Amino acid sequence: MSDMTFDPRYLPATSLPGVADAERLTRRQRDGGDCVHCGVTLGPETAVGLGAQVYKVVGVAGLTEWRPRACRTCHTRRTDT
Repeated sequence: MSDMTFDPRYLPATSLPGVADAERLTRRQRDGGDCVHCGVTLGPETAVGLGAQVYKVVGVAGLTEWRPRACRTCHTRRTDT
């Protein structure tokens, strides 16, 4: 369940194929603590950064940046094509 309301004009789905819209992720997934694909808890040695993304929270001025991360297993599966 979402803990924020997002403006769909800024959801990152088009810039990160295979990653759910930010509104469908948990706070830990948006904060980079858990894999955006499988939800496993990440550590410095197991995480792969997916780059900075932005979203718009309805009713809040400006854009919010988030830095999603994936586990090495999910990242490998999605990049080996």
